[in-house]
Amino acid sequence: MDINYLLILQSFRTITHNLFDNLFLFITALGEDFLLMTIIAGIYWCIHKKTAVCLLFSFHLSNFVNQIIKITACVYRPWIRDPRILPVESAKPGASGYSFPSGHTAKAVAVWGGLALFNFKDYKKLRYFLIFLFLLVGFSRNYLGVHTPQDVLVSLLLGLPILLLVRYLITWIDKSGKYDLIIMIGGILLSAILIFYAKTKNYPLDYVGDQILVNPSQMINGAFRAGGGMTGFLCGFILDRKLIHFDETSGDWKDKIFRFLLGMAGLVLMFKTVPGITALFVSGGKYAFINGALIPFYITAGLPFFVSGIASRLSTTCGKHPCHD
Repeated sequence: MDINYLLILQSFRTITHNLFDNLFLFITALGEDFLLMTIIAGIYWCIHKKTAVCLLFSFHLSNFVNQIIKITACVYRPWIRDPRILPVESAKPGASGYSFPSGHTAKAVAVWGGLALFNFKDYKKLRYFLIFLFLLVGFSRNYLGVHTPQDVLVSLLLGLPILLLVRYLITWIDKSGKYDLIIMIGGILLSAILIFYAKTKNYPLDYVGDQILVNPSQMINGAFRAGGGMTGFLCGFILDRKLIHFDETSGDWKDKIFRFLLGMAGLVLMFKTVPGITALFVSGGKYAFINGALIPFYITAGLPFFVSGIASRLSTTCGKHPCHD
């Protein structure tokens, strides 16, 4: 049934001469890391830190759960299961590893769905649009032929409980004023368990000719990256709560634009340059863990520490030497 559905979508692509392929490639990009991290970073640095914390926590928890299921179920991609499936070629590089459940959908639900959960009394249409957006990302994975309907459906069904759990945990931490270290230690321990499980479990070793269908090391590295992401987020989150106390409301709109552009320069480096530098020193799981941890840590603690330090120095300077307009 799932394969027949993909074949129907494939026939539609053929009949329309792939007219909508680029549109759905664009839609699927709405569930990719760089765009989602940019949105979360902008909210964290300039608009509403608590909202961004919930989104970032949901993103990494969703990815964490996704990786556990992927390496447990070990379900091959649709075109491996049935050679009649011909996915859009340009979508295949972003669809490596196992298929079930859909990572793009899980991340889209975490961020777009997380935004939809917040109070939009005067903007109900915006909430509906955000819900439509993550549903559309899920459908795009089917349209492109890289995921089955059940891959997408399971990610959608897991998304809401994760969003509600994260919202409860963050509210609980804020109201109690404590337990944040317990959450951090628990998250790091769970990350270690995921990595241990990924390294010690058995994986199917199926070949086509001399080509392995899914390399276990790829999935192990994915678990390291998910564990690193969770660890980096939690460490940055706690560091800000205990030491930095970053105030996203500080400054006027010009200051916020400057802060965002400065932060984005660093974020681009994190995505484009830092992985290459990291590869000079470490490889495999260590490489994946470090690169997974750096981005959420940079968003929650790296840039906030830097700009808070600048603000503090400026304040001290103005205190000693009166500043003039």
